[in-house]
Amino acid sequence: MEPRLRRTLLAAILLVSVLVNSWHLQWGLPNGNTTWAADAITPLTPLSVAKKSFAKPNSGWFYFKYPIGHPLLLLVGYAPYLGTLYFTGEFRRPESRYPYGFKNPERSLAILALIGRAVSVAMAAGMVWIVYALGMLLFEPGAALLGAAAAACAMVLVFYAHTTNLDVPVTFWMLLALLFAVRLMRAVSWRDCMGLGIAAAMGFATKESAVGFLIALPLFIAVAQWRQLHPLSAAAIGPVILRLGVGAVVSVLVYGVVTNAFYNPAGLMNRWRFLTGTLPREYFGTLVPRAAYIDVTHGPSLATHMRLLRELVVSLTNGVGIALCTAGLCGLVVALVRAPWTAALPMTLFATYYWFALTALPLVAVRYVLPLSMLLMLFAGVFLHALGRRGAMGRGVVATVLLAGLAYGASVDHLLMRDPRYAAESWLRDRAQGRTVETYNRATFLPRMPAGVNVSQPKFSDTTREGLAQRRPDFIVLNMADISRVTGHYDTFEIGVKRRPENEAFLRALLAEELGYRRVAQFRTPSLLLRDEVIRSLNPEIVVFARP
Repeated sequence: MEPRLRRTLLAAILLVSVLVNSWHLQWGLPNGNTTWAADAITPLTPLSVAKKSFAKPNSGWFYFKYPIGHPLLLLVGYAPYLGTLYFTGEFRRPESRYPYGFKNPERSLAILALIGRAVSVAMAAGMVWIVYALGMLLFEPGAALLGAAAAACAMVLVFYAHTTNLDVPVTFWMLLALLFAVRLMRAVSWRDCMGLGIAAAMGFATKESAVGFLIALPLFIAVAQWRQLHPLSAAAIGPVILRLGVGAVVSVLVYGVVTNAFYNPAGLMNRWRFLTGTLPREYFGTLVPRAAYIDVTHGPSLATHMRLLRELVVSLTNGVGIALCTAGLCGLVVALVRAPWTAALPMTLFATYYWFALTALPLVAVRYVLPLSMLLMLFAGVFLHALGRRGAMGRGVVATVLLAGLAYGASVDHLLMRDPRYAAESWLRDRAQGRTVETYNRATFLPRMPAGVNVSQPKFSDTTREGLAQRRPDFIVLNMADISRVTGHYDTFEIGVKRRPENEAFLRALLAEELGYRRVAQFRTPSLLLRDEVIRSLNPEIVVFARP
């Protein structure tokens, strides 16, 4: 394939990626300081992180439940817009409560949210390009292009590129570190050493799960260089050690800067003590904002391994679709047969990421395996390229697989545009003016309540038959994707859910219409390709109950 044609095709793939990932990017906006994506960074979180992190030197406090690297990066992206708001008088004195100091809070917060999502779109396109670059280095141009095309179609990438979740940023840095590592396995240059150091630091400062990718890279670089330089000589190995050493120092410095380690070293140390289970309990609440949802203090049992591996396979299939997942698994076999040493590094990353990242989690969701999904798409390119060489029928199968993958990924855009919460908002706007609406779900899962509607959210302990009989709201709005929040209480410093029998009895009676409230509206968008439970934030079912 001619380089000019290859560049044209790559540009077309990247353009498709940007278009699919940015379609209806305004999903759920404006919505104050709330987002419809679970666990996404809200618009004001970067400002809060900066304030809390730099308020007191060496306070020992760590404010954010993840490392603060990406919020600080978002703050850099916010800076031009915040500067404009300051000079125009739109935002001069920040406040902790709504409207947070903005003269036009809904518009300003929506633009901040869009800036954060635009960063995710750019990083997602960067990931597609990195898959192409890895394919060029490890395999061949045809496989590289088809791998990039498969990555651009991946449903899990399309959805999370629409959000400010950390999964796209951390995967971007992990893949970028892998790209520099593969280059260093061939020749040790200053540029690649610096690139690997910065990418590794940013990945680790975005989410600690990046260790699953990073831990194997130095070993492969060392083995590759030993094979090239053997027999070793001081003249040959000296420059290699110097450049790699400087790259490691740069990585430590960058990590220290973006995690605020030089200003608040005790905060970083206490975070690591907390994650490893060595922080004394008496410090909880004063140094720790909330519980960690990982556990690195106990090794998983065999039964747990079997469950996690089963969830891993299901999540990979759900994340990219059956067609692309099958192509990726077949590509693994093809690569191992044809080029075992070349396939060794990405195959090893599957194992290390599982062992050092996924086993610390209580469950495996599609977003947690986004890095492995991108590696799988790299191997999908290998299989599709081999298939395309088998004549017109093979090329037809390749086109069918890619179209199936694109349809599966693009179905996200359809569901974002037809989110049931939009229909619920319209229904409430027409029927609930001046009336009381009661909810039990988190704001992330709820429709935006129209002006003129009185919204109440009782305490968890008051979500009972007796409490409802006393309050007597006109409507009850329930999100079925967040139904566990009605019956289960999440303690701030405990992992897991504490169920309350009174709440469970209340929910059963409400759904059975035994509390004097009947189901008057139900909103859900049918989807032929994507099941509702794959991503809870996407296409939740909204049910409205009314008091006759």
